[in-house]
Amino acid sequence: MKWFTSSEQTAKWAMTTNYFPVRKSAAESEEMKAYFIDNPQYEKAFGFLDYAKTEPTVAGYQDVRDAIGEAITAVITGVNTPEEAMDTLITTANEILSE
Repeated sequence: MKWFTSSEQTAKWAMTTNYFPVRKSAAESEEMKAYFIDNPQYEKAFGFLDYAKTEPTVAGYQDVRDAIGEAITAVITGVNTPEEAMDTLITTANEILSE
């Protein structure tokens, strides 16, 4: 595990898979710098990791995620307008989180 998560190996893995390296220090390698030049969208997305947050660890969060998916599906399929879907989602999320 230590070898795989080293800066050098995670940089190689990232460039091969297009996933992000597991160590920020991998971006300092010459190979990753060249990869960023050849893949500017990847570099832009990598830059957003500074703002990334883990998902909340509150009870009911997965149920709220499911409700969000249902609301999106309702809008896409024309079952609800975006406003109707949001109103339903807010009510549902509040009920889930109040339990």
